[in-house]
Amino acid sequence: MRYFINVIATGGPVMSRLNDPQRYYTGDTINPLVLVRYSNNSWPEEMSVALTVTRPDVSVGNAISAAGLRPPVVVDGDVIPARQATMQAIEAFTGSPIAKYVDTSFTLVDEPGMNRSFESGGLFGRPLTDLLTVEGNYTFHAKAQYTQDCTGSRELIWSIHIDVGIDPGKTTVSTTPLGDGPDGGSCVRMTFTPRDKYGNLLGPGRLDGFKVVAQPGSHPSGPVHDLGNGSYQVDVCSDPDSLAPPSVGLEQPGRDPVVVRAPEFRLFVYSVKFVCGEQKDDCCRCSPVVAGRYSTEINILNPFNKLAAVGKRVIPLVLAGAAA
Repeated sequence: MRYFINVIATGGPVMSRLNDPQRYYTGDTINPLVLVRYSNNSWPEEMSVALTVTRPDVSVGNAISAAGLRPPVVVDGDVIPARQATMQAIEAFTGSPIAKYVDTSFTLVDEPGMNRSFESGGLFGRPLTDLLTVEGNYTFHAKAQYTQDCTGSRELIWSIHIDVGIDPGKTTVSTTPLGDGPDGGSCVRMTFTPRDKYGNLLGPGRLDGFKVVAQPGSHPSGPVHDLGNGSYQVDVCSDPDSLAPPSVGLEQPGRDPVVVRAPEFRLFVYSVKFVCGEQKDDCCRCSPVVAGRYSTEINILNPFNKLAAVGKRVIPLVLAGAAA
């Protein structure tokens, strides 16, 4: 009779992954930390750790955006969501997976600054700045080898999912005027295409991947619509007295909101200095301008064929005889 025997050997060092609760996105720096220790909290002195990362080579969001989002599909009573149904259709048409996987190797080191520790101690790591370049599943395979007292090795494998980290500099925005809102503020229909710092698209079918939140001076006035080609649309209204461009925040889990705003909005600032009135030469220690009533006229040209908000600030340079 043939059978398998699994043996779990006791003794020797144990290799474990340091707890990392952070949620990672494309463009983030990741430091895969592994710890190799004996039960008495010591570690082999002569040890090296190699890391192999298996990661996707293309962005799925780009492929789905180019093909266009398809409707959900029902198979034996189960609903396949639109995004997954589109991926299946693309792979059926091309005859190959959307993304292939490649291996990248690194050497982890037990040095201060590389392992978030002040000294060596069996903790190995290396900050990787340009590893997370596309979305998908990343598999980490760490292998430690040591020769102190005896020759041995330890291995550890884990996987994490990387999502597209929306970048405000790469996300394109366009707006269409909608007129004034109920409170008198101007409203626009904002169309934005979320991309990461590498230009990869978040892609359609991802209304669950971000949340539109209000920003100072403006707020969304309706739901977000998925246009099916990688772009999304939402109506945004500005506050009546706001001089800031219409903008919204795109919030992803575990990240601060990134702000996207209307690109054609322009803000001009004019500094106008004027002094008028009457002041006698024999005035001793009096203010630069004597008490009284004054008036002036300031003309500002609006060269655009639409309303422009004007805000006025008066900054006294001298108050009660003292220069501010």
